[in-house]
Amino acid sequence: MKKIVGITGADGVLGKCLYDINNKTGENLFRPFIGDLREKKEITNWIKVNNFDCVIHLAAIVPIQLVNKNINNAWRVNVLGTNNLAEAVLLNGSKARLIYASTSHVYKPNKRARTETSKLLPQNLYGLSKLHAEQILNYYEQHRRLKLTICRIFSFTSIYQPNSYFIPAIVNKIRNLNGHNSIEFKSLNGYRDFMDGHDVARAILHILKKDVNGTINICSGRRYSLRTIVKMCLKSFEKNKVIIVEEKPTRDHLEVLWGNNHKLKELGFKPKLDSMQQILKNYINYTVKR
Repeated sequence: MKKIVGITGADGVLGKCLYDINNKTGENLFRPFIGDLREKKEITNWIKVNNFDCVIHLAAIVPIQLVNKNINNAWRVNVLGTNNLAEAVLLNGSKARLIYASTSHVYKPNKRARTETSKLLPQNLYGLSKLHAEQILNYYEQHRRLKLTICRIFSFTSIYQPNSYFIPAIVNKIRNLNGHNSIEFKSLNGYRDFMDGHDVARAILHILKKDVNGTINICSGRRYSLRTIVKMCLKSFEKNKVIIVEEKPTRDHLEVLWGNNHKLKELGFKPKLDSMQQILKNYINYTVKR
């Protein structure tokens, strides 16, 4: 029997990826929330009129720059909106599982891969807002029996991301070199763990199917230097001789957000694109065709 699944943030990047995957498999019936998370009445009515088996909570204010620009609004959406959703599920006596899309930014950066039990110490306001939302949900799980799964999603790239995101920004810069022999960035002193957006969506749907509790990292389990990713993109466009220039290289602070994906693998999940080369090839092929 198909599960009835509510989705907040259905028009966002991951929401679009989820719909793409589900349209192919037809395993679930998706019902998006089209209201305002900040309005309790709207989210309560949505839960009330639907007999959800699960709610996938994707809606949030991102990226980091947008959160910094209006922290009050980000807090109302990311924290209070999440609280409104959890209360709505519990108020209506729903037995729906809540799958919460959190982020790797809740972790303290470290040179070692972050496990689900690693120290939490957000380095930005976005990560802090997501951690506070996690804490609220954990309270409801422990004290009011909310069925909860937290997915801590590491970096990913998607054909639906705007050029403000890392890999789309690189590709856009390369496509607009116009004969210049250098490409500029503020700083590339860091490492990230990347997946393809559609594989992130597949992981979420896999977790939904398994009906598991707890916190699960959604990540590749591999770390990639940001500078290396730029070089790989240049190679894909046959621009190997282009010089990479950093405006403000931060040699004194190396940020590493790298995940341990053992729990995800134990659930039997395998991504379709399992290397940075495949992820970039998929994205660049799509970009070139546009």
